[in-house]
Amino acid sequence: MDRPRADFAEVDLERGDILRVCVVSGDPEPLLEALAQAGHDAEDCLGTDVAPAVAEKHGSEAVIFCESVSETGGVARRDALKTLAARHRVILLAAKTSELVPYAAALGVKDFVFVPASPAAVLHRLETPATGEEAADTWRG
Repeated sequence: MDRPRADFAEVDLERGDILRVCVVSGDPEPLLEALAQAGHDAEDCLGTDVAPAVAEKHGSEAVIFCESVSETGGVARRDALKTLAARHRVILLAAKTSELVPYAAALGVKDFVFVPASPAAVLHRLETPATGEEAADTWRG
């Protein structure tokens, strides 16, 4: 059952809100560590076939989707990204030239972090959601 995507403009991170985050990555440890140090509740997922179920079970408000995640169970990255973006705020961690960038933008993803990137850069984007204008400027230029 699809649930509507939350309006993250209403999240007041200055209050120190703790976010529930799913990290979809082949190497989630650096991000999990940074998220834990910042006080967020994070869960990892190592493959595309289970990513939507893991994020849903965890009650994730946001998903950090790394383009390097393994395609598992016959589920392509694009398909997993589409399902996740329909239900969660997605932060795409990818190369600027990745085919996933314009695809994610077309799905309504606004938060992009281009590799190479530090966990601190990803944490900043998580805690500071991009506006539509920022997103367009980021992935276009």
